[in-house]
Amino acid sequence: EGTIDLLGILSSKRELGSIKFIDAMNTLYGYPNIPIGIVRTYPEENYVCEDKRLNYADYTVKAHNYRHTITDWDAVPDGYKLILPAQCACDILEIEQPDLMLLHLSYVDHQRHFKGVHGQLDDAFTFVDSQVGRVLDALDKRGAFDDTVFIVLGDHGQLVLERMFHLNAVLRDKGYIDVENGVVTGWRAYAHSCSLSAQIYVAPGVDEDAVYQELLAIQAEYPEMIEHVFTREEAEKLHHVKGDFAFMIEAGDKVCFSKGADSAEYVTEINDLKEYKPSVSNHGHLPQKGDKPPFIMKGPGIRKDVVVPSGRLIDEAPTILKTLGLSMPTADGTCLDALFE
Repeated sequence: EGTIDLLGILSSKRELGSIKFIDAMNTLYGYPNIPIGIVRTYPEENYVCEDKRLNYADYTVKAHNYRHTITDWDAVPDGYKLILPAQCACDILEIEQPDLMLLHLSYVDHQRHFKGVHGQLDDAFTFVDSQVGRVLDALDKRGAFDDTVFIVLGDHGQLVLERMFHLNAVLRDKGYIDVENGVVTGWRAYAHSCSLSAQIYVAPGVDEDAVYQELLAIQAEYPEMIEHVFTREEAEKLHHVKGDFAFMIEAGDKVCFSKGADSAEYVTEINDLKEYKPSVSNHGHLPQKGDKPPFIMKGPGIRKDVVVPSGRLIDEAPTILKTLGLSMPTADGTCLDALFE
């Protein structure tokens, strides 16, 4: 029913994780400068806060005290991970003038997984915009803004999901995977889920052609679940994908692959938690499907109001390196020269 001025926050725990999370949430909601304090004493039992006054010299813990010393990324609270990349970029720009800086802000991707491809994403875009703004302000403060080429890009789009195909359960029942008490104990052929696609691994000594024919038979039996089966040679030639797998398969419309082999059903709804990422939209699909990721350039030497209708991910590296005066004559991709003056 009213407003208050929050003068400070006191944490009753000494763990840095708690302080990091508080700082991340403050920053996320636009209040990065609220001081955070820890108490003077911390008895092991029957804790009583004896002094709630914040001692700025000794007890204020802010992000810069630990963002350079993180050694275990998995231990960092999710809230702090959101602000860490832009904060690190700003720190670097305070003391260095790098030729190339790569900044990964993935919050829109995260929210799309849980809210859908075109869900309620305004807050996600606003947050990412604020983080980019921090970096632009740091460049401007250093006097490097007008000399910088800015490139906005993405590595994939996303598609809506409704069903999950448990291919490993099918392979289990066809004798290719051994499962005991829900645990895989042996396999001759196994599907590694990439969500909307999967890599099929074949154990040494197993006839790959027989597995290939089995995959084609499964596709014929479940045509809505499997759109295409690629050999390793086709995957590399058509899509520049190579690895130790024997085959790759593409899922059907609004379908993804699970990674488990213990499902009693072959087809379930998308909310099964054994999917690559439990979400209502995901990626891992063929590049011609869905919305395409952007590639936007602005800065000195870049032409204005020029639109290239389409490109390839393998063209990005040669294009980026041209801004540094470098070329990649042996690369698979080629520079998008139309973007340059």
